[in-house]
Amino acid sequence: MRKKKRSGWQVYPLSVPLALCITTVAGFAQNATTPGALQSYSTIYSIGIEWNLAGDKNHNAKCSARYREAGAAEWKHAMPLFRVDMPRVWYGDDDPAKAYPSEGPFNMFAGSIMFLNPGASYEVKLDLQDPDGGSRAESLAIQTQPLPSLPTGGTAYHVVPGAGGGDGSSVNPFKGLAAAQTKANPGDLILVHKGDYGSFAFNKSGKAAGNYLAWKGAGDGDAVFSNIVVAGSYVWLEGLMVKCLPGAKQGIGGQRGADNVVLTRNTILGFNYSINLSDGCNNWYIADNVIVGDMDNPNVSKIGGEGIELNKGRGHTVAHNSISHTADGVSSGHTNIDIFGNDIFDVTDDGVEPDFGYANIRVWDNRITCSYNAGFSFQGMFGAPWYFIRNQVVTTEICKFRITDRFMMAHNTFVSWVWVQPYAQMLFTGTIKNNLWIWAGGGWGAIWHAELNESLPGQSPPLVGYTADWRTDVDYNGFDWGTGAGERLNNPFVWDTGKDGARTAYPDIQSFSKAFGVEQHGIRVERDKIFESFTGVSYNKDKNRGKVAVQYMTLKPGCSAIDAGVAMPNINDGYRGKAPDLGAYEFGKPVPHFGPRHLPVQGGEPRSSVKPAAGTK
Repeated sequence: MRKKKRSGWQVYPLSVPLALCITTVAGFAQNATTPGALQSYSTIYSIGIEWNLAGDKNHNAKCSARYREAGAAEWKHAMPLFRVDMPRVWYGDDDPAKAYPSEGPFNMFAGSIMFLNPGASYEVKLDLQDPDGGSRAESLAIQTQPLPSLPTGGTAYHVVPGAGGGDGSSVNPFKGLAAAQTKANPGDLILVHKGDYGSFAFNKSGKAAGNYLAWKGAGDGDAVFSNIVVAGSYVWLEGLMVKCLPGAKQGIGGQRGADNVVLTRNTILGFNYSINLSDGCNNWYIADNVIVGDMDNPNVSKIGGEGIELNKGRGHTVAHNSISHTADGVSSGHTNIDIFGNDIFDVTDDGVEPDFGYANIRVWDNRITCSYNAGFSFQGMFGAPWYFIRNQVVTTEICKFRITDRFMMAHNTFVSWVWVQPYAQMLFTGTIKNNLWIWAGGGWGAIWHAELNESLPGQSPPLVGYTADWRTDVDYNGFDWGTGAGERLNNPFVWDTGKDGARTAYPDIQSFSKAFGVEQHGIRVERDKIFESFTGVSYNKDKNRGKVAVQYMTLKPGCSAIDAGVAMPNINDGYRGKAPDLGAYEFGKPVPHFGPRHLPVQGGEPRSSVKPAAGTK
């Protein structure tokens, strides 16, 4: 998809002596921008944009974005597109010869417009400005994808376990799924009655988003499968139960080429890979499922397997699932991915792992509680940008950094009981604003610790430096580093400065801000004074899994985190008060429904926030 010829530039001679201008011309040729191919794409709730370019070696070009729904009078501002200048990267062991091959290099503007209406037409205006030359304005018309819905115009059939026969009526249902699949056509709805269906491959396709071939639990008891393979496109599976038999590894698998599949309100229990898509499965809608992995099985690896493995597919929406006792919660989408509303807890690796992903991966309004390694994994970024917005993350460390480039972290509540953020220098490649960074005790007390990782040569300079540069936009965050003795406990920011073990420790936000020019509006907060509820966060990751309370960490009235943020278009529009609040929850606004929307949310009700109406999207 991205292996495209980049647009070139050409230098024209000037009417002055060559000896006087050759240096100036060469510098202009490198710094001026030549816009190239422009592409856009969408999910149900988001638009993604990539605009290739040549030049702009000094990275001073900017690209603003505005948007409106077709027919609306008012144009709205979006966040400017990220300037991405990313070399061909690799991820492997110590030996570069083991490099993971990637696409690239990338020289472009890229970014997303989020929180849009499903199935709506939008107009987008881009304004690229470069003081060195090459400015251009472009307009786009793009439609978001429709929210999937069950077909209504086809035939409703019934099926029970069996080996053939029946006419599909309620009084004489099909005997077995094979008989039903032979008869059914796109647009039909097959009601799957209670019983044991074993392993089955759904290989017959529907035709379009409004014309799925739909299979739905009839509601008279559990329709139980030992394994499901989806080999057809436009297939809808709802209300089914998939339970692991001894030796089985995969619950629901997607075969290559199976696109536009809906998995909703299913229960998947005891697998190493609960939902496992093949490379080449695109545009799946995976929503409102309950997934419980095999973490408690003593015969399986505690670090292997996945809750939802996207396997470098494109265009997926993963929303409002409950995912627990897996390794990673959600992992490895390629491009144009939305991950939101999920309740991910007690997992043995990472909460959300977009590893090896490319541009416009968006992760918002998720709750991650007790992931053994990290909330988010960057092992590594193969393209950019990625977005992490309004997530509540309570875990060992916040991010597992290996390779990073342009990304955004905004309005997250981050809580860690061992270390908050190792390899923190990689935050300097991103836009990091309006977050709460809370140390809960245990391990290292440094909020951000920049470390030299000699075992990962791709991570040390020049790919990721230790100082702020043109990529850095870090400000308006709140920090709680507690109290205690020792270098790491008394100093919230610790920066390793070389292989000899030398480091510089910064005892407060002011000294850190002076050293790097960041966090000029950052504040210190105290968790006991800002949160309504902050319970059960003392945690031994090896012995006490499951003992951290699944909760809402909403803000207390009048606390220092309220009105302490900065406005960010399309990110915190509609905030209350004088300025946006820090953290995942704007005081007084409805809180997200984490997990399946047809089930009660876990963790009790927050006291200060309004619960959204049942069934809202």
